Amino acid sequence: MDISLALSGGASRGAFHLGVLDKFDELGVSIKAMSGASIGSFVAVAYASGLSPKDILNIIKSKEFKKLFALNFSFKSFVKVDESSDIIQNFTKFKRLEDLPTPVIISATDLKSNEVIYFESGDVVKIVLGSCAIVPMFKAIEYDKYQLVDGCFVDNLPAKPLAKFGYPIVAVDLQPLEQIEKVGILSSTRRALQIALTPSKKKLQKNTIYITDENLAKFSLFSFKKFDEMFEMGREAINNEILDKIREWKC
Repeated sequence: MDISLALSGGASRGAFHLGVLDKFDELGVSIKAMSGASIGSFVAVAYASGLSPKDILNIIKSKEFKKLFALNFSFKSFVKVDESSDIIQNFTKFKRLEDLPTPVIISATDLKSNEVIYFESGDVVKIVLGSCAIVPMFKAIEYDKYQLVDGCFVDNLPAKPLAKFGYPIVAVDLQPLEQIEKVGILSSTRRALQIALTPSKKKLQKNTIYITDENLAKFSLFSFKKFDEMFEMGREAINNEILDKIREWKC
């Protein structure tokens, strides 16, 4: 089976994406094109470059990966990312997005135009960092004529750009809405942000095969402790129902 795969943003929940990819590999599902926002862009590029899902999992679990994020007490951001680190420079051997063996489309938000930019070519590292730049935690990335921040702000699940490839589109969402019982100042603020970052199913490409797990809402977006559990959840999400939808898919 051949598919196109869209991967949403969701910070540390990206381990779920890796479980999905691992199961697809095991089943012989071939991914012909990919798209991603935020952590979804990192996973898409690393996988399209030839790294296995478990290789990528080991990268994000490593001490070196955690050391990338240092507190940065400045007016630009709270956290500074070391762009020169070996992990940033070597998560893909390809310097240009258009050179990847599997096509990858990355969504990022341009602060200057207030529009989503879908990148299919350009500097891989700069574009991925731009797509992952959640302000004010991380500073915006200056690239070409753009000032890039996280793709999640405008299109956190960029499935529509994959329509042109003609394959069944599978969209993996790391941002299910959690149920809340009490609404206070903090919880309502958190809820409003969550709604803003949660992709609307109505905006997805027609006939998109949608995958999520409501239990993902239990995991903090910035926890580095539950990667293995989320990886297994991703594997379990690829069930017979999903496979049947792929087989029966019509554009």
